Amino acid sequence: MTCDECRQLFVLEEEEQAVPVAVRDHLATCVGCQNFLQEQTAVRDEVRKLAQSEHAPEPLRRQVREIIESRATGRAQFLRHRMRLAGIAAAMVLVLVGFLATRSYLFQRGPTPDHLTQQFISDHLNYLPGREQIISDSPQVIQKWFEGRVDFPVRVPQVPIATLEDARVCDIAGRKAALLHYRHKPGETLISLFVTAEPKSFEKEKHPVALVKAYQGYNATLWCQRGLVYSLVASLDDASLRQIEESVKSQVP
Repeated sequence: MTCDECRQLFVLEEEEQAVPVAVRDHLATCVGCQNFLQEQTAVRDEVRKLAQSEHAPEPLRRQVREIIESRATGRAQFLRHRMRLAGIAAAMVLVLVGFLATRSYLFQRGPTPDHLTQQFISDHLNYLPGREQIISDSPQVIQKWFEGRVDFPVRVPQVPIATLEDARVCDIAGRKAALLHYRHKPGETLISLFVTAEPKSFEKEKHPVALVKAYQGYNATLWCQRGLVYSLVASLDDASLRQIEESVKSQVP
C-alpha cells in the first residue's frame, strides 16, 4: 500500500477505528503517514469543537425564515421548503466552520517538513515547459531577477554536473518559493532546487530539520540553513542528490 492510498482511505473514514487492516499495518511502519494521521485527527477535533459552539449568524437565519415564509403556500409545501433550506443553511455553516477551523489550525501550526517536501515534489511532478519566468544559465542574472520578487535573499549556486536552465516564483503551501531548474548531464535529468523562508513552526523541532523522501521514482532532500529552507527534487540516486546538496550548502553564505 502506498502513502497516498493509505491517506485517502483514512480521510474517507470518519473514525480511526474503522480504517481497513491494511491501512493500520501501513501506519504502524510509516512515520510520514503517522504525522499525517496526527494532523488530520487534530483538524477533526477542532472542527467538532467549533461545530458544538458555532451557530449560523442571525442575518442568515432571518433570510432563511423569510424565504420559507414567502414560498410556503400550504403546510406540506412549507415543511418541504423548510427542510430543504434548513439543510442548505446547515451545510453552508458546517462548510464555513470546517474551512475556518482548518485554516486557523494550519496557520497556527504551520507546515511540517514532511508536508512541505511533499508539496515540493508535487510541484516538480507537475512542471510543464513554458511555466518558467526567466531563462538564463547565468547565476548572477537570475539572482538579480529574484530581487524584489521574494521576501528573502536567493543565492543561485553552481550545481555539479548540471547546467542552470531557468527559474520562477511559485506558491508552495501558501508561501512564496524561489524555484531554480538545472539540467543534469548525462541523461538531461531535470533538477529542481526550491528556496523559501523557514516557517516558524520549524522552530518547534527538537533537532535540526533535515529530511530525505522518495516518491514515485523521485528523491528529495530538505534542510534549513540561515533562516531558509532548501529542497532538491530529481529522479537521481541518493548519492548524486547528496553530492549536489553538499555543494549547494557550501555555496550558501
